[in-house]
Amino acid sequence: MIDIVDILIKKYDLSGRQAKKLIKKGCVLLNDKPVNSRYIEKSGTDKITVNLKRPEIIYDTHDFFIKQTPHVLFLYKPPFMHTERITPFDPLTLQDIVQNEFPGYKLISRLDFETDGVVAAIRDLPEYSTKKQYLAFICGKLRENIKLSNEIDASHRKKVKVLNKQGNNTTILSPIKQFKDNSGDEVTLIGVSLNYAVRHQIRALCAHIGMPIVGDTLYGFKDYKRMLLHCKYTKIVSPLLNEKEIQTFSPKWQSFVKSFD
Repeated sequence: MIDIVDILIKKYDLSGRQAKKLIKKGCVLLNDKPVNSRYIEKSGTDKITVNLKRPEIIYDTHDFFIKQTPHVLFLYKPPFMHTERITPFDPLTLQDIVQNEFPGYKLISRLDFETDGVVAAIRDLPEYSTKKQYLAFICGKLRENIKLSNEIDASHRKKVKVLNKQGNNTTILSPIKQFKDNSGDEVTLIGVSLNYAVRHQIRALCAHIGMPIVGDTLYGFKDYKRMLLHCKYTKIVSPLLNEKEIQTFSPKWQSFVKSFD
C-alpha cells in the first residue's frame, strides 16, 4: 500500500499539509471518484488526479513594477495576493512575475496575503542589509512611541508567540493620527520601523500590547474588509552596490492612509 499524500507531494509538488487539505475537500480523485482512504495499492498510483484546474496566468507587469537596478528589484504586491506560489493551482503570485519577467532575481521579502506594499528581490548580491517602514491601523489610541525588542517564536505553524526575552531586533511603533471607525471605536494610524521581520512580527507585537491591527482576525478581534497593514518603504544597503544603498516607496501608501477618511 502507498500513501496518497506521498503521491500528491511527488506528482504536484505539494506540501503534506496541502495534500491533506485537497483530500479533505474531495478534490483528489481515484478513477474519477473522490478518494475515501489515505492508502491505495501501488498499482493505482497513476490513476490519482486532482480535480482542480491550473489557473491561466495573465497580468500586466506595469501594475507591479516599481524600480530595478542590476542587483535590486522592487515590486508592489497588492492585497489578496500571495508573494510566493504555495501550490500549482494558486492564482498569480509575485513569484511568478519575478521568475517570468526578471530572471536571476530572488525574492528576499514576503508579505502576508492581505498585506500590500513593497517587496524586494536581489540578484548577485551576497552581502546586504535592509530597513523597512510599515503603516498600520491598530485598535485603540496609541499616544506615544513604543520600542519593542521581544524575541518571536515562529516555530508554530499558524500563530507566532511573543516572548518575554529581549533580542536585538527592535521594532518601533509611532502614532501618526487617531480616527474613529463606523462603530465609534478608537483607531490609530501608526508607522512601524524595523530592520527585518520574522513571520507575523508586526501583527503579533501589536496584539501583544493590546492593540491588534484592524482586520487581523488571527491575532485580533475587529473584522474589516482586509487587514490594514502596508509596507510603505524598503531600503537595501550593501557595500557591493555602486550607490551603496537603494530605496523605494510604495506607490499606494498615500491611498492606504486614507482608509478611514
